[in-house]
Amino acid sequence: MSAALPAGPRPRRWRRLAALAIALALALLVLLTAWLAPAPRAGRALLALAGHALALELQADGVDYHLRGTPQLELRGLVARQPGAPRALLRARRVFVALPWHTLRTRGADLTVQRIELDGPVLDLPALQHWLASRPPAKSGCRP
Repeated sequence: MSAALPAGPRPRRWRRLAALAIALALALLVLLTAWLAPAPRAGRALLALAGHALALELQADGVDYHLRGTPQLELRGLVARQPGAPRALLRARRVFVALPWHTLRTRGADLTVQRIELDGPVLDLPALQHWLASRPPAKSGCRP
């Protein structure tokens, strides 16, 4: 007599293991996608970094960014105001900014902008002049 195991339970066990492996692979894929996808918090962090560098409170309805090639930031529904100021100095339907990697590496300490586009900007001139007067003088060698 041979002590062979019945053939019935073994295929079920393999099916369970295969289903578990597929479920784990899908969970890993979902986690990897969530980790690699641009997160809204990263856009908010870039907005906060720019606001800190400019000494402004920046709020936007939507934030998109791209880090391939030249870092680019696109803000929709931007409102910029001095901290505690009652009026915004700038409102824009859309703002597009391209900056060199050096600006990101220095966390805005060396604020250089390669390209900027504004769609539907509305400036409050007295608030803008007040903010400009509060800014430190430009370093020598700055280009307009």
